[in-house]
Amino acid sequence: MSYFVGMGLASTEKLPILRATRQRVAVTFSTVRSASVSMKDRDYQEAHRLLLATSAFNFKRVDDGLMQMMYRFDKQGVVKHRFAFVPSPILEDCEVHPQTCRFAE
Repeated sequence: MSYFVGMGLASTEKLPILRATRQRVAVTFSTVRSASVSMKDRDYQEAHRLLLATSAFNFKRVDDGLMQMMYRFDKQGVVKHRFAFVPSPILEDCEVHPQTCRFAE
């Protein structure tokens, strides 16, 4: 069991992967290409659903929010990074109508 799932903070966790070239190393998730394409010309619910369907996240929180962490290193150190939180599109409904709120398993 992963750390975040074991602590009850996440329902799903994807292990990071390394992608290395001669000059750079990237620490990311396997479907990183889905992360940038998903937001173009789509409404938020559809974009969230696409990120979830393509596993474009490091872990999914228990409230269906998605966390993305990506780092790129060269010989000098970190050259690029991304830490993103993509909230669940149903959170607003949960705040207004908490009795009807159910999160995906």
